[in-house]
Amino acid sequence: MKFPEGPGKGAGKDPGQVVKVAAGLSNKEIAGRLTVTSETVKVHGRNIFTKMNVNLRVTAVIEAKKRNLLP
Repeated sequence: MKFPEGPGKGAGKDPGQVVKVAAGLSNKEIAGRLTVTSETVKVHGRNIFTKMNVNLRVTAVIEAKKRNLLP
């Protein structure tokens, strides 16, 4: 699954992080599962928030569900 690109349109190229956020995982847990650093997760998280025009994790999950971006 690929999210639409551009501001306010999606959540980036990889839905994996949003799916893991929706599952309630911490940045450290997400980093471990995606085999990246927690700093990478934070950067991608900020990018996702910007693209979705949200500022909280829970709001990003709600918005992703509204856009049918989560399984």
